[in-house]
Amino acid sequence: MLFIGKASRLIKFKSIQEHVPKAETVPFLEESLSILGLNEKEANEFIIYWLPILEQNEFNIVHFSSSEYEKYAKLEISPEPETLIRVMMVFQGTNEPVQIKPQDLQILSKERKGLTVVEWGGQKIPNNQSL
Repeated sequence: MLFIGKASRLIKFKSIQEHVPKAETVPFLEESLSILGLNEKEANEFIIYWLPILEQNEFNIVHFSSSEYEKYAKLEISPEPETLIRVMMVFQGTNEPVQIKPQDLQILSKERKGLTVVEWGGQKIPNNQSL
């Protein structure tokens, strides 16, 4: 597994993301990471790492990046895996609820076949930076 704490560039939010209250963080992550293709062990490690950071905020605006992340963080793997699962969570903490359209993670879902490589990471967008 490859664990990346942050990317070298700030990844911009797309217009669709998820607004998550602190109390719903764990169920939100468990469901989202399962859809994105992480198994239980991988999802647990992701949550153990990111939960203390996310829980510092009353709410988090969360976006799971795909092509926009892959554009800046290229990977070369040999032998080439049959399945590559890359989970990059971009988030910003807020004190107030925000009405936004939830992200459809089904379009990012991957089915594991053969040799599988999993990479996960995240990036906090500072509160003084607009989304």
